[in-house]
This record gives sequence, C-alpha cells and structure tokens, in this order.
Amino acid sequence: SVGYRAPHATEMLSHLAEYCAHNSPDELRYSDPSLDLRPHTGEIQSDDLKQVQSLLQQLISDPDQLQRWWGEYVTEAKHSEHSDNEEPLNLSELHQQLEQSDLVRRSEGTRLAYSKNNEGGYLFVEGQCFDLDHALMPLAELLSGQNHYTTTQITTWLKQPPAQPVLLSLFNNDQLYCL
Repeated sequence: SVGYRAPHATEMLSHLAEYCAHNSPDELRYSDPSLDLRPHTGEIQSDDLKQVQSLLQQLISDPDQLQRWWGEYVTEAKHSEHSDNEEPLNLSELHQQLEQSDLVRRSEGTRLAYSKNNEGGYLFVEGQCFDLDHALMPLAELLSGQNHYTTTQITTWLKQPPAQPVLLSLFNNDQLYCL
C-alpha cells in the first residue's frame, strides 16, 4: 500500500478541475465554428454537448497529466509543519551535516510516492513533483520505500548532480533531516 487517502470522487474531481485549469494548453477551448442559425436561439443541442464532452475528455485522457496530478494530489500535505525561519542549505552545508550524522530520517507525515514513465518518472513529495530521468528512479524508490536512510545512502546520491537539487529541496523543506 502506498497509503493513499480515501477521497470522495467529487473531491477528486474538484481538485482535478483546478489542476487542469492551471496546467492545460490554451488551445483547448470551446468553440462553435459550425453554429447554424437555430429556430430556438437558447436551445442547447446534443451536438453542443458532444463537443463539450469531447473537450473535457481530452483534458483527462493525457496519461502524463493524469499521472502528475494523481501523484501531487495523493502526497499533498494537509498541514504544513515546515519552518520558514532558516536560510536554505547549500550543497556544502548539507555535506557537513551528513558528515556529523549517522542517519537521515523522513519527517513525520511527509508523504512520498513515485511513478515511472518512458522518460524516467516522477517523485512526488507533499504535492510537489520532481521530474526524474531513469538513472534517478532508484532514488525515488529508496526515498518512498522507507522512513530512514544511512548517511552513506544519501551522500552516494549527492555525488550525482541531477540528484542534488532534489535532495537539497527535501532537506531545505524539512522533509528529510539528519539525526
């Protein structure tokens, strides 16, 4: 089990509609180029509804968009416990913290999930999506699969430049921390 919440379908639909409104191409727009003069100008005809239905189905039939939305949705934090007081760590400071620690832990309540696609996949952390190539998918599996990690595991991944912004973000957002 990934530990998904059990939202009602109407809650998911509402969230998906908001996501699509912010992440859909501008060219997906209702238009009626074949509008004929109608005997009753206020009549909504079945062809109108078919066009609306087709347009809405296009929004949700994109597998990549649905994959991103679902991952962001199911990992979204309901209550943020992250502090905004500290300056963000840089890579050197993170390495220093890791050298002084034995373990790294995932913060309580931090939700992580990942999904794969042809280009690699995504790591989802509290509603945030990280695009990962195939080489970083084992990192997503590691982070999603357990709550604590050895500093060796994390420092090994920090040697790979594409993993650095992901790990820095997780530490700077208090989603991972050193013990």
